[in-house]
Amino acid sequence: CLLPNRPALLPKSLVKSWGIFRLWDEDTAKSFKSGLHPAFRALQARYGSQNVSVFSQSRDQDPKKEEYKELPLSQAIENMEQIEESRRHYIKDWHLFLQLGESQAQPLSQDRWPSSAEEFYTVPYIFEDDWMNHPREEKKRRDDFRFCYAGQAGSHTRLHADVYMSYSWSTNITGRKRWRMFPPASAPYLRRLPPVDAMDALAAAGELGPLSSGKKGWSRYSCARSEMIEFVQEAGETVFVPSNWYHEVLNLTECISFNHNWCNSVNLPGMYDAMKDEVDDFERRLEDVRVLLKDHATRTGSQVRTWQQEWTETVQEVVAKDMGWAWAGFWAMVEVNLREPVCDSRFRPENAFVRERVRTMIEDFEQREDFKWLQHSVHTSVHSCKVSLGLTTE
Repeated sequence: CLLPNRPALLPKSLVKSWGIFRLWDEDTAKSFKSGLHPAFRALQARYGSQNVSVFSQSRDQDPKKEEYKELPLSQAIENMEQIEESRRHYIKDWHLFLQLGESQAQPLSQDRWPSSAEEFYTVPYIFEDDWMNHPREEKKRRDDFRFCYAGQAGSHTRLHADVYMSYSWSTNITGRKRWRMFPPASAPYLRRLPPVDAMDALAAAGELGPLSSGKKGWSRYSCARSEMIEFVQEAGETVFVPSNWYHEVLNLTECISFNHNWCNSVNLPGMYDAMKDEVDDFERRLEDVRVLLKDHATRTGSQVRTWQQEWTETVQEVVAKDMGWAWAGFWAMVEVNLREPVCDSRFRPENAFVRERVRTMIEDFEQREDFKWLQHSVHTSVHSCKVSLGLTTE
């Protein structure tokens, strides 16, 4: 799936040993007639004090009517229990596993509840080569790319491509989801005017019908629709989402899922290109700041290095706030994964493949105008990468 960059729906056997499935009686869960699946109450009882991001969505899926709040999990689930004809509630991007060590709540029952992510689940072996969630870095993080999602029937995630051109995988703990996916080549057809990157984009694949029927300005939507892949994911199944595939998800029933964004050496060049595009875009947006810094340096007789470094650092700070990381974080990730591979060699590409992918990126990066002005830590990480690849000595 990685080199062809194609989606996959993987069987329940991949995750049947996960501890999460032992935290409630599944026979009882199958017989419940009303209210939420017992898994929601189980999580509420154990982790109710954790803050979560809750999206209140309109039944007609109008993005303009979507509301966002930060709430304790206990309150979010209480809101779900209150039946509203016009609204659906969806907990998204819940960093449950990052917060596990912080909760002091007592166990739900006599059974001991998980105190670490590994007791909830283990990353399927086919996804172990995960450079974005390296175990060595976990204790340093205030953020990560591992999430729990929990929502009512009818809640949804609008059409989007995953951050940084990363891969993702998503396992349904409970419930059924409908997925609609579009390959990267169809991305221009999801915009009103395909050649214009900033043009209005499609919010939901359900709009493809009326738009492709002749609404002026959306003539290429029929091309996107012809390439769309649609399928249903059952409880226990896992979906692999390839890099840069646009997708939307609808919860057909109450759903809980575990999701990871991840990358490895296969899609790393695409992520590098995405970072370049982001940095270059912000440099254009902040051109007036560059001019001010340069003019000030000219008037005060400051060295070129001074204002160039300040300008480059300003851009990096803005990129980091917008994307969650910038060059320092990217190259630190590459550095640690080259030095300490995250998984057994059986589950990652051959060293020669990895070496060539990273070598090409380094050569391109060192030719960039901003390279010489970046902070010392970036240069240190890049040098360490070259040492690991045998491109230079200590």
